[in-house]
Amino acid sequence: MKGKIKMHMDWVRYIQCSTLPDPKNERDMNAYLSLLSATPVIKENSVSLELLHEQIPTLESLCTELEVYLSETIDERNAKEEGRAIPHLLSLRKLLMEKWDSLSNHILQHIDQFPREPNENFQMTISLPNHSFGIWANLTRNPRFKMIEFNEINISASLPKPLVLANAAIRVLFQTSPTAAFPFEAQSEGIHLSVVGGVMHLDLLELPELPKQLDSWTIRQLLSPTGQLKKLSYPFKKLEAEAAEEEAESPTSAWPTQVIFTLPRGLRIGQRATVCYWAEDFKCWANDEIRDIEIDPDNGIVKFRSIHFKPTAVVQPTYGEFPLNDWSLLSKNSNEAILTLNGNITTIQVEIRDGHCRLMPMDDLEWNFESWFTPSLLLRRLSHIGIHFRGPSSMKEVDFDMIMKNPQAEEHVLSGLSMCCPAFSFQRQPNSRHLASSKIAVNFRSFETAVEAAATGDEAPWSTLIYDANYKVGEEVHKIAFVAQTTVEQPDVTNETRFNTEEGSKIYASLHQLLRAQLKHPFSTAKIEAASPLFVETVGQLLSATRVLCFS
Repeated sequence: MKGKIKMHMDWVRYIQCSTLPDPKNERDMNAYLSLLSATPVIKENSVSLELLHEQIPTLESLCTELEVYLSETIDERNAKEEGRAIPHLLSLRKLLMEKWDSLSNHILQHIDQFPREPNENFQMTISLPNHSFGIWANLTRNPRFKMIEFNEINISASLPKPLVLANAAIRVLFQTSPTAAFPFEAQSEGIHLSVVGGVMHLDLLELPELPKQLDSWTIRQLLSPTGQLKKLSYPFKKLEAEAAEEEAESPTSAWPTQVIFTLPRGLRIGQRATVCYWAEDFKCWANDEIRDIEIDPDNGIVKFRSIHFKPTAVVQPTYGEFPLNDWSLLSKNSNEAILTLNGNITTIQVEIRDGHCRLMPMDDLEWNFESWFTPSLLLRRLSHIGIHFRGPSSMKEVDFDMIMKNPQAEEHVLSGLSMCCPAFSFQRQPNSRHLASSKIAVNFRSFETAVEAAATGDEAPWSTLIYDANYKVGEEVHKIAFVAQTTVEQPDVTNETRFNTEEGSKIYASLHQLLRAQLKHPFSTAKIEAASPLFVETVGQLLSATRVLCFS
């Protein structure tokens, strides 16, 4: 099945005459990146942006293809290929920034060639899909000038007093593609934060002297021997004479700039959302010296004051939906199921089919509900708009306490649930979180039970299964699965819950064996056997990615 899908994708690429390299081919990717890196984004002594309009969308398209491939490697747990895809995607995002840096440097060096009003500051905007660019150069040093407004891209910034008279330029670049925040996903220990909507790159640049004309010669100042963009740190340092008076050199009084911009439509911005800047030295999002934050979720307008000219974004806790309040898995037929996830903020339903899944319609969400994705790619795209259901990888990334389940126990239970879901419904067992790390409990009922109950007008009862990866018999350790037997005196599932041998309960070596033993009719077994391996794999991948067994 996977081979047929790959052949189809290769054929689509062929008939489209795509010039992009195959993300799976490392040699092609390296060659393409080297070639594109050496290609200028704008020609010398030219104001044409034709090359920019070609290269930026091309790079973004390749980023999207790499994101799809990376998600596939994550779902398949192919660490080798994942290790190749991540550096390539990071290199592409870096190359995108280098293209904008090169353009910015060219504009400032050749500012006399671009149109502007006489005796006015220079200002220019460029709007491309997923990229909003604006650059302003302080040519007049007019102390009355207080605000920079890039109306075409809905971004504005105030000019604090130190910048009004400074020989500087300000650049804004708002990137909103799904991979724009990828360079900021690897964070140091602490509460993991996710970008919502996109990344605003704020930069304070040194402004070269205006070009001088001498006969037929034009003299231009180069701020860097390599012609690279020169960024300034802010706040500016005090003069040495002023520092001596205070007996120490220190930054000037904090003169923040107010930034106002508009987020894309259709985002889910929670109450814990805030504005942070990227602290590169610490590899984390930080919010010191960012104040007066206003986020309008309905209109997407963001306002804040900051002294940091660095990548800035609206962020919120990546795992704010966890621990899940509830979850359930309901099969519609042998190769179709619905996973419902009830988080702390949002409830979603995901339809699962062979090899892909999609978000089911929600009344208050702007989303293309007809789009199908692999499990990891769907969760990435949802996270981009503020719906975070990808499960944590460790307790270090969250701000709540739970018992982490044994990875082997989690793996075995996920395998059993995915293989048998065509004939069963599953849901969260509330007390599973309190069990030992080697034990996982899940509520289940077969469709046979549901049909029998419906015939009498009753609601089908739920049973509870327990999987124990560390069950001791004497000195030996075994992996067992059994149906929990509760009593009136002890109705809840606990670590002491056992199976009742007097009533004929059995223990099984795997969850798959236990579940199949609950079926009485051949048609139920036939439903399990009719399920395609790709569907079973997709169910397992989605359950694994959302960590429903560990964090609910």
